[in-house]
Amino acid sequence: MISLKQSVSELDRLESLQRASMECYRVAVDATGRNAVEIDPATTREFREELRALAGEVGGAGSADELRRSRVTFLAALEDYSGKAGRYVSALREKVSATTRALAQVVESIRRGSEDERRMQLGLGQLHAIAQDPDIARICPELNRAVATVEESFSQIKKHNQLVVTQLRGEIDSLHEALDSAREEAARDPVSGVLNRNGLLSRIREEINRGRLFSLVFVWASNLEYVHRRYGAEVRDQALARFGRRLVEVAGPDAGVGRWGEDRFAVLVSRPKPEAMWLTESFNQELPGPYAVEQGGRRREISIRLKTGVIEAPPGAAESKLLLGADKLLLALETVEAPSR
Repeated sequence: MISLKQSVSELDRLESLQRASMECYRVAVDATGRNAVEIDPATTREFREELRALAGEVGGAGSADELRRSRVTFLAALEDYSGKAGRYVSALREKVSATTRALAQVVESIRRGSEDERRMQLGLGQLHAIAQDPDIARICPELNRAVATVEESFSQIKKHNQLVVTQLRGEIDSLHEALDSAREEAARDPVSGVLNRNGLLSRIREEINRGRLFSLVFVWASNLEYVHRRYGAEVRDQALARFGRRLVEVAGPDAGVGRWGEDRFAVLVSRPKPEAMWLTESFNQELPGPYAVEQGGRRREISIRLKTGVIEAPPGAAESKLLLGADKLLLALETVEAPSR
């Protein structure tokens, strides 16, 4: 009897572990699509739709063969999108290089052109002086008209060169704007609108390199997975978008707000820990909701439960030690009861 009970208990444990593994796999597939680096909108949208459909198939998989097929599909989709992203970046890099080379050539031609221009102006001055000589004018009455023609041609060449330089500068400015936009897009979480983890890590490294004291306020949306299971990804993403905007508003314009993980956010503030703790009070009061979303033409109001914590980074802090402290804090938050609302 004891052996039978142990076997049943073990089967329950294995079944629970299997469900948890499948859920983790589904979340990983879904998160890969949502956090994909934007290349061109159509390609990225197609990739996300493919992974969203795959995540649905994983959730409804009824056999090991179906899971294995989904794994092959998942890896193939990742490899295909990685190749497209690589080709996009390579083309962008080549365009930058080509424009830089063209600019260098124009600058060199302008430098040489300045010397040629001085020589030509000197020559035109000498021609003018000769043309004004009465004896030369009698011998060659067409000289003045010839000098005027040369001057007009010279003026047209200068205008053409200036136009080319102006157009090239416009192209370079547009290219820089496109690169800045792409860099900004790559650092932004497409769902919540705040920085993604890489974007926030870049801000953290900047503060560390400057030797400044700062704090990280972590916000865990502890019921976000429940919202996903009950209402689906579309409602969850709507709630996340509205949550991200409100988080930025409450944190203030000087804070760096980013999505640290699936349901975890971090806010970088240039304050010591005691002052940053006051910010958690504002978060706990203003961020839980409600958040108005649409589902099937019906309006719903979603509330989000929060758990918050703060770590301080003194001047000269090591990035590895700071990230270890963040992991420990987030792990501790999972065992703490959320404050009553």
